[in-house]
Amino acid sequence: MGGACRRGLAAALLLLAGAAPVPAALLRVPEDHASIAAAFAAASYGDTVSLAAGIYFESALIWPQGCALLGRTGDPADVVIDAQYQGHVLGGSNLFGENELAYLTLRAGQGAGPYGSGLSAIGDPYLHDLVIEDCTAKGPLYGIGLYARGSAVIVDCVLRNNRSSAAGTEGGGAWLRGTPAAGGHWVENLEVYGNEAAFSSGIHFSDLYGYFTGLYCHDNLGDGLVIYNGSVNGIGPTVEYSFFIGNTGAAIAYEADALIRSCTIVGNGTLGGGAAAVHGGSSWDFTNEPRITQCVVAFNLGPGIQGIALTPYTVDCNDVYENAGGNYLVWPDLTGSDGNISLDPQFCGGGGRPYELRWDSPCAEPNNGCGLLIGAYAVGCADSGVADTHWGAVKARYGNGTPP
Repeated sequence: MGGACRRGLAAALLLLAGAAPVPAALLRVPEDHASIAAAFAAASYGDTVSLAAGIYFESALIWPQGCALLGRTGDPADVVIDAQYQGHVLGGSNLFGENELAYLTLRAGQGAGPYGSGLSAIGDPYLHDLVIEDCTAKGPLYGIGLYARGSAVIVDCVLRNNRSSAAGTEGGGAWLRGTPAAGGHWVENLEVYGNEAAFSSGIHFSDLYGYFTGLYCHDNLGDGLVIYNGSVNGIGPTVEYSFFIGNTGAAIAYEADALIRSCTIVGNGTLGGGAAAVHGGSSWDFTNEPRITQCVVAFNLGPGIQGIALTPYTVDCNDVYENAGGNYLVWPDLTGSDGNISLDPQFCGGGGRPYELRWDSPCAEPNNGCGLLIGAYAVGCADSGVADTHWGAVKARYGNGTPP
């Protein structure tokens, strides 16, 4: 919906500017043009480049302003742009809603920096049904998989196995910065896994403006989501209805006025130390006022929730339970205050959605003092039959789940 609105706005602005409407063209590859680069060279604002099924060995592609690039089959697995580590895959600037990118896989980019080995998108593009995978970097680079600055709409995408441990890399899966003009990035149903960077292995988000829902952030080699510089007078990004599991660092690390709501956060961190599952960072440059509410933070390998001593905070209606490094760090134990509990969330287990709740879970709406659903998942079963709740037993029983 957001992408369609922005595309319509861009068209209206062209009409107001007095531009005569030009019929949009469909440029087919390989039928009309032998390569994507050739189709881009022939494209005008409003045109669509349509790719037949196959693998396209091209790199350092420049995405024209106002041009859509779409795989023809509707399945990202069928249409692959493989840069073979010869450069970044695709990049564009001053992008609009007409810059739709969908039904594609971008693979094996290796950018020279500083931005985006897989995709660098500056502006307000519409990205959906897109896979970015197996990209890397030799030196400092922001966004090994995806670099996006502006107000992109990102829906139903996957960022996987984009990795580099080179010094100065940030955002293995993605590095995102929002802008206020269109409300910042809208991110919905994004799966992020198997990524690595020197800092922020999953997603690095750096700004005030952004909305994340339906994140499935798992098995990244470091932090899952890092939110930085997101604080002015209580304004900051929102993360809700999201699932974090198996990241070796924090699930969510923040230095921001972030709202973290209705998330399930399980099995993150490293035994014997490391970051908390929800980890508040330094506040030397500004005061953070985060709110953490209606989240399940359970069975993590380090602490559950860590704050900052001098930071005002609201932590309410959470279930923080059986975290190996303690449930709360720096902040006092908040169990029993403001609706916070520390009880077995009683996940369903089994196939399908194992982190849905049993009917008698304390996280189900009728069963807690807040009268609210706690976590990303609703009630989905009658009885899990699980007695052993340490993390190894839970993971063996439940696995890494499925996205909310």
